[in-house]
Amino acid sequence: MTRIRTIKPDFFLSEDTGSLTVNARLLYVALWCQVDRAGRGQYRRTALMAHTMPFEMNRFDKCWDELVSKGHVRMYEVEGKKFFDIPTFTEHQRPHKTERQSQIPEFPGSLTVNSPSLNGKEMEMEMEMEMEGNKEATNVASSQETITPPGEEEGEVEIFIKLRLVDGSEYPVPVPDVEKYRGLYPAVNVWQELRSMCGWLDGNPTKRKTKRGIKRFITTWLCDKQDKGGGPAARRAPLSPGLALLKESAR
Repeated sequence: MTRIRTIKPDFFLSEDTGSLTVNARLLYVALWCQVDRAGRGQYRRTALMAHTMPFEMNRFDKCWDELVSKGHVRMYEVEGKKFFDIPTFTEHQRPHKTERQSQIPEFPGSLTVNSPSLNGKEMEMEMEMEMEGNKEATNVASSQETITPPGEEEGEVEIFIKLRLVDGSEYPVPVPDVEKYRGLYPAVNVWQELRSMCGWLDGNPTKRKTKRGIKRFITTWLCDKQDKGGGPAARRAPLSPGLALLKESAR
């Protein structure tokens, strides 16, 4: 689940982050929204790439390698699973008190792994297939690892977003449900409206829903947008390559 984080003015004046390329800096900030309150995340490449650089996917691996090589991101492995963390995250971020504790093991120090990005030849092949719209590109992408929110086990359906409930827990909205809503409300940009719901619930804690009422909240919201013609967002371009890849990887 994407989380709201803060960015300080000093970030733009830091020589440390200033040594990064512009795209690597963008990825670095985007990663803050993907890690948990302790600054940790599970490394699953495809969805991580889709959530952080959906419009610059071909630059993800190079930027990721840059962050790892300069120590802004650390990769490690615990019991055969790959994780990453941002060492300075807790120094600069103050997560909301309702955000749950990290479910991901701490960085062990000695069990580091190299950044598992594609080599040059593999990356070139993947980009070429993506640009040509070859169906094989989907197979390559779906075979790569994906990242899911903390606590979600491998093999489960891909989660697009999580909505905060009145008791502080989160309601996961899987990609197949998003596709169902898109079929039911064709005039609505369902992806964007779910993001808007997430922001609205975060900003209105007294109006959050129960586990029994959250589905009604979603359908009522989408039905209202459908009745109003969907709004300008519904008439925008199709899904970004990143969201399309995320959707496909969940099948």
